[in-house]
Amino acid sequence: MVLINRSGKGIVIWGQIWIALTFLLLFGCATTKPNRSIVDPDYTPPKESETNENFSTAKEILTEISLKNHLLAIELGKLPELQDGVSTSEKKALATLHHLYKDDPKTFDEAFAQMYRVGLPDVRKYCSPLQALFWLAKTEKFGSKNNPLVDYSLKKILDEVWIYNSPTTLSEEEIQEILQGIKDETMRELYRQEALRLNNLVTHRWYWACTRKPGSFSWKARKIIQRAYESDSDPRWRDFHVVVDRLNAPELIDYYERKRFRYHYEPDHGGDFQEVVYVFKHNKGHCLQISAFTEYCLKRSGYSARILIIVHPKYRSPRGNDHRVCLFEVDGRKYVMDNGRRLPYGIVPYSKYNIEMRYSPYFEEVWNEFQ
Repeated sequence: MVLINRSGKGIVIWGQIWIALTFLLLFGCATTKPNRSIVDPDYTPPKESETNENFSTAKEILTEISLKNHLLAIELGKLPELQDGVSTSEKKALATLHHLYKDDPKTFDEAFAQMYRVGLPDVRKYCSPLQALFWLAKTEKFGSKNNPLVDYSLKKILDEVWIYNSPTTLSEEEIQEILQGIKDETMRELYRQEALRLNNLVTHRWYWACTRKPGSFSWKARKIIQRAYESDSDPRWRDFHVVVDRLNAPELIDYYERKRFRYHYEPDHGGDFQEVVYVFKHNKGHCLQISAFTEYCLKRSGYSARILIIVHPKYRSPRGNDHRVCLFEVDGRKYVMDNGRRLPYGIVPYSKYNIEMRYSPYFEEVWNEFQ
């Protein structure tokens, strides 16, 4: 597995593993098991699928793919979209993938090899990047003339289909309220032009800006954007158990947290399982809450992970507001995932994180963030 290296600032001092995880969390962290592929002889389909034409066609497509790439056919058959029966749109998506494979098997095989390495095949329920490709095959953005597997990158695929909320159309009065609440004149004009171009749709960029730079908007403008954006979430991202099954590798967890969560100090909130669910439900939390979510997803996906406490090099916080991050291992190498801050660091090799935090002149300002 290849992880993206990112720099960080501060000092890591080994602390104790956070022991406030509840009994439920300890048992909830049991690792998952791979789904049984629908082309596996031991797979038992739902009763209604036994005579379903779509299901039969899907198995035929996978059997043909298997003649060229057996592993690809097996992994496609593990996708949850095919586990509980096959709809007409899912059959068409599978046929689209098959056509793309026949058109350019070399490019497909090379991209799939990269997808397969994301996560632990013996633990994860299915290959999440392959699911993202399947979702893309259901859209009009896919085809031999627009092959997303050429110059494949995980981020490129996720950017296309990991969209958590559908854009919402606002009234003219709401748009004017937002524009009046934007403090910078140049920024206000850019948003006015975008509103005209998109017929008053609130896009992810608006939501991202008002959560990451709240000082640029009035309180009322932020509320209008957040309410509109959060009220129309994609159903594929609503169910906690469905989502954490999908977040089955460090790269996927990091991508999700950076796009989805925002730092917000929550007094009297710890790091137990209820807090993990709280962060998922509200898409916000402080460092311990977000790091607990990270730890939960990593452990569930078969990785060794734990919470680390970061303290100021000169003193411990008298209020106990030391920073928390998640330490995990991949192939014997240690990494830190630190997304529980206003400017997420993402994944950083532990050794690099330690050195850069120790000697950073920016440390005092970073430290003050947690007080």
